[in-house]
Amino acid sequence: MNMYCDNYSVCNSYLAGGITPERARVKGWHMFDGTDQGGREHKAVLCPRCVDTKRRALDPAPPLQPGDQELFVIEVQIEDP
Repeated sequence: MNMYCDNYSVCNSYLAGGITPERARVKGWHMFDGTDQGGREHKAVLCPRCVDTKRRALDPAPPLQPGDQELFVIEVQIEDP
């Protein structure tokens, strides 16, 4: 049985000839078969090339507006001996 990457149209990656999921994982393939957070059945197969691709960079956080507070405030207090 051949195993094709879910992004086959982009990467053209597949494993041919009697590949079991265990052997594919040894070769660096990532597989998920189960339910997602919404309770729907989900199956994903990704080759090592697609797993290692850089994800979309997030936009930088917008500047603080008047009245906004920082998410984390770090304060250091030193007591006199």
